[in-house]
Amino acid sequence: MTTLEKLQKLYIELQGANIDQYVDKKNTGRTVLDYLSWGAAVDFFTKGCHKLNLDWTYSHRFIDMQSRGAFVETTITILDAENGETIDKVMSLPCMTLTQQAAKDADVMVINKTQMRCLVKCMTLFGLGLKLYLKDFSELNEVKMASEKIKDRISDLKDRISELLNKIDPSVDTSQFAKYKDSESIEELTAIGKQVRKIYDTQGAL
Repeated sequence: MTTLEKLQKLYIELQGANIDQYVDKKNTGRTVLDYLSWGAAVDFFTKGCHKLNLDWTYSHRFIDMQSRGAFVETTITILDAENGETIDKVMSLPCMTLTQQAAKDADVMVINKTQMRCLVKCMTLFGLGLKLYLKDFSELNEVKMASEKIKDRISDLKDRISELLNKIDPSVDTSQFAKYKDSESIEELTAIGKQVRKIYDTQGAL
């Protein structure tokens, strides 16, 4: 079996690994993400390699971007002693705070956590835990879509209020409703809309 064939088989093996019981959750403040613990990841990865007579090593490189933050670059090297070949795959990950923001002043604890997370992330290039990242991207996309729907709803409410105000007789004092322009609350805009509508309907009945 060639090294390429072994890697293809390793990918299928790791992608189909049952990692569910080793998955933990992390609350970022915006959403909850699933992640595979590095200890379990190393165990799955090592066993998968050994089945195909492969060995592996890894190395980290810390890159300080100063005021812009820092990130870790991890390289996993697969050694196929049988064929005398090595394969490298590289992944990077920024040093982040608990809320997934860039850590401007990364200490040794942050760097260590980033190294372990980057190691696991690099393993996804070989198939392990890839479905978690696909799920995370899907969930983040859902959050983004929900946010966009809220913005569209707010914009629609403001347009309706503006349209009604323009139809109300200028002699009627509507200055109390001017705050709708700066509001970003659906509840507040809905309440204002009802009040403006009531004035408009009353005007039409006169």
